[in-house]
Formats: sequence, structure tokens, C-alpha cells
Amino acid sequence: MVENLKAKLPSLAGSRIMLVEDNPINQDIILGLLDGSKIIIDIARNGREAVNQFETGTHEMVLMDLQMPIMDGYEATKIIREKDQKTPIVALTANALQEQINKTKELGMNAHLTKPIDVERLYQTLLCYISKKTEAVVVDEQDLVEIIDLPEFRLLNLNLGLRHFVGNQQL
Repeated sequence: MVENLKAKLPSLAGSRIMLVEDNPINQDIILGLLDGSKIIIDIARNGREAVNQFETGTHEMVLMDLQMPIMDGYEATKIIREKDQKTPIVALTANALQEQINKTKELGMNAHLTKPIDVERLYQTLLCYISKKTEAVVVDEQDLVEIIDLPEFRLLNLNLGLRHFVGNQQL
């Protein structure tokens, strides 16, 4: 299921989201999970940076950590919601208690994702709240040989070479 959802992420290419996360390792995880999607990701390291960077209409989603220095995600969400009621804000936190989930809803957050990240839920959330920009194109291995336009070489069999190359790749 995760592979099917990941294959749909390119339909969001060109979308801009803000990742509000103080931990560089968690930033790298999210960036890695979205690598290849062509989603533009702005990073804010705390709530104050998020509030300063946020402009209505610029970001299609905010992934908001809740526990950060300087300004936490709760306060940042409250301030952003005073400016903008429509942009989806998704809690991204280790806090999984029902009272914390209720608090994020009361502040106007649209969803609550827990760490460690459930990749399937992350992809589902992105696909749910961000509008498609194009249709995702899934290419069959057999079609790769026909899609790639390479010059003719007299001494090389390109079709055989590409089939061998594609056959050794983990697509």
C-alpha cells in the first residue's frame, strides 16, 4: 500500500508545504520520505520561525511539531489560525494521548500524525489535504526502453543493455 501511495505523490509536484520541526534528524526523515515527489518544503525550526514565514496562500499545508524551543506548535498554530482558517495544519508529534489530540483539534489542526512517522498515514494525509497538480504517471519497466531516446550506436545493443539495466534495478 505504501508503494501505491508514494507513486501518487508526484501528482502533488510543485505544491509548497512548511515543515515546522526543530530536530534535524526528524527534518531529514520527512525530507527523505518526500524525496522525488517534487513537493517544495520550507523548513522552520520553531514556532516563531513558522509564524514569521507563514503567508496565507503560500503554503498548502503545514506539518507542525508541537514541542519546540522559543515557541511551541500549539502557540504557533493559534497565531496562524488568527490569520488563516483554511490552510491545513497537521500535528507531527510524539504526543499520542487523547487529550493532546483533542487539544490540537480545538486549536484548529486538521490531523494528528505521531512519531515515529507512520509512512502510509503521512502519504495519505498529504494526498488528502493537498490538491493534485497533475496525474501521477506510473511507468512500466517494459515501456522504459521506448521512452528513453538514445542515439544509435553501431556496436552496442541498446535495447538489450537497457533491459539488463532495468532488470537489476529496484523500482
